[in-house]
This record gives sequence, structure tokens and C-alpha cells, in this order.
Amino acid sequence: MNLAKKDIATFILLTLAMIVCVRYFYRDMADERRVAAIDPYLSLIATPTAILSISNPPMFKEYMLPARSMRQAIEAYTSPIFLSMIGQNPHLPTFLIGYYPKGDILYAPMDSHSARQAFKWLDSAFAFSPRQQQEGTVSVRYYPDTGSRFLGCYYHEGLFVASYDRDLLLKTIKRQIEKPATVIPELATLPTKSKRAGINLFACSDSLDLHVATTDSTVWRLPAQWLTLNLLYDKGQLRCYNEQPYEEGIDSLYLSLSDTIENKLRQLFPELKTAVQVSHDESAAYFLIRAY
Repeated sequence: MNLAKKDIATFILLTLAMIVCVRYFYRDMADERRVAAIDPYLSLIATPTAILSISNPPMFKEYMLPARSMRQAIEAYTSPIFLSMIGQNPHLPTFLIGYYPKGDILYAPMDSHSARQAFKWLDSAFAFSPRQQQEGTVSVRYYPDTGSRFLGCYYHEGLFVASYDRDLLLKTIKRQIEKPATVIPELATLPTKSKRAGINLFACSDSLDLHVATTDSTVWRLPAQWLTLNLLYDKGQLRCYNEQPYEEGIDSLYLSLSDTIENKLRQLFPELKTAVQVSHDESAAYFLIRAY
């Protein structure tokens, strides 16, 4: 009889353990599906001057962060704590950094477990404990930093957000709660295929009129748009790729455009030296800028 009671108790415990395991398994699956469906571009507020999209965090950590010239160039615009956080979490699918005149803001889709680990890491990275404050329906942690600054961080519906600028945080919270179906109008022209591939820098570019020395004084007008640079690191050099539609017979325009792209990159990263190369096939012109 005692043996039977023991067997029943064991069976009940095993059943409960199995139920708990199944519950956690399906909860993790639900978390992963939600994270995979998150588009951080939807939470970007108006109007960024540049966007750094990191869809390959391992490559960013392994090759770009250790490169002194590259890290210095990025740190000129990016909060160092953001770069450290990316280096600590290369397993995450993507990071997005929006740059604004008043500061930068980090977006990172992640599951609840990764969010807890991120907050735990931040707790150890700062000398003082954070102050927790309710901003509407979202709880935000403010970490005191040097220079009377506070790093605000929150995790809401699968998206981790951090910024030193409270106004950027509050506007992002408002937009995220509104659950927008489309990106802000300023981002409508971002090339879709580049948004989730590799490491890309999107820089807001002014309209450009290129005058060609021909008998009819042709003007090639490029509207204000986002300049897209695909970033790779190879043999100690940063390589930036840009692609434009190719039209036969106007090769001189592409040389002028390459100068414009190179100048834009120098404006963004004055610490880097650059060299540009232009090539083309029947459908596209390719711009390769080596930065070191």
C-alpha cells in the first residue's frame, strides 16, 4: 500500500513537472514569435538625421567594435553604453539606433528573458541603482550617469528602448502605445531590402542637382532621400557600398554622385580617411568607399 502511494505521488509530481515544462516551452515559443514579428522601424519618431541598422550583431561585435578607428568614428555619435550593450548581446536578432539633433536612441527587439538579463547587466554597469518611474502605462528605469545625465530604459511588448534624452523616450512610448501600422512618412523611402540585412547606415540626404556639361545643359535632379550605405569590415578597412540605377551614356554623373556620397560619409565620420571606386553593369551603378 505504501508503495502504491509512493508511485501515485511520483506520478503526480512528474505530471506537474511536465505541465510546467510544456508551459514554459510554449511561453518561450510565443515570446520568440512576438519578437520575430516586431518591426523596430515602426517605433522610430520624427525626424532622425541618420539610422544605424545592425542586423548582424556578431559581425559588428567581432570586427567593427574592436577596430579602433571604426569605434572612435561611431562613438562620436553613439552613446558608448549602446555599443557595450550590443557587444554583450550578439545573440539578439537586430539593433536599431536613431540619431537626432538632441541625442540618440536604441531599439532592440528581445524576449522577456533577454530583457531581464539586459536590465541585470545595466544594474552592474552603473555605480548607482536606477530610479523607477511610471511614464503613462510604461515603467521606465532611469540610471544616473556622469554629467547629471540619466539613461532611461524600458521594455514594452517585446521591444527594449534606451536613451539619455527623456523627450525621445516619451515620444517613443506614445508612438509604441498607439501601435502604428506604418513608419513615419519621412522613412517611407527607406529601401526595404536593406532594412533587415547586414549592417546599414541610412543618412538623410538633401536634394541634389547635378549639372552636366552638354549642349542642352542637362540637369540631373535627385530628390531629398535616404542615402543607404551597406557597411562591411574587411582586412582592417571599413567598406561602404551604395547602389543606384544605371543609365547608359551618363557615366560622368556617377562620378559626380560618387563625390557626393564620399563627402556625405566624411561629414558623418570626419575621423576616417576615404577612397571611392565606381563600377556598373547593365542595371546598376555600384559605389565602393573604403574607409580606414
